[in-house]
Amino acid sequence: MRLERGCAGCEVWTSAEENPRGGREVHYEERWVNERAMQYRVRSDAFTKVLEVLEAADEPPHVEFEFVSRHQGLEYVEEIRRDSG
Repeated sequence: MRLERGCAGCEVWTSAEENPRGGREVHYEERWVNERAMQYRVRSDAFTKVLEVLEAADEPPHVEFEFVSRHQGLEYVEEIRRDSG
């Protein structure tokens, strides 16, 4: 990810403590230089693979898109991918 144009950083980590189900939460974060670069990422085939991993999760994932002026969830992916088609 870090080699992608507009990517300011990407990290993956697990929670330090086990959750009530006995597992650990996986956290994945991407940072982009601007919203346009992030929209390009969300529309990409590579992001489709991220969505496939989320769909395969045992529990519904918690997804956030944080902007300076607003905060959105998976509805942002739907909006951006719908607008590109």
